[in-house]
Amino acid sequence: MVDRLRKIVFEISPDASEKANMGWRSISFQDPKMGYFCGIFPFEDRVELIFEFGVLLPDPEGILQGNARQVRYLRFHEPREIRVGITENFLKAALDLPPQHSFRRGLTQSL
Repeated sequence: MVDRLRKIVFEISPDASEKANMGWRSISFQDPKMGYFCGIFPFEDRVELIFEFGVLLPDPEGILQGNARQVRYLRFHEPREIRVGITENFLKAALDLPPQHSFRRGLTQSL
């Protein structure tokens, strides 16, 4: 599942860089213009695609999970749960947020 998600991320942001975060046990992705925009967190029983500012992403169907102040995620237990189109839409929306981290943080605090 991790490899499939990585492929989707790079299809949406071909110039993204990825970094393994040993402490977080995750892979973070940075876009040259946006900076950090998502992370993949593998667990024993699932994989989560995390959006740091997921609360700002349009989600009319309520697909994103989480109730933290700003983070939302897609959770997958099996490869067949990865719906490519929906995943791509959330990645595109994350990349369409304002590039300034402080501005994004300010938006989350106003919710």
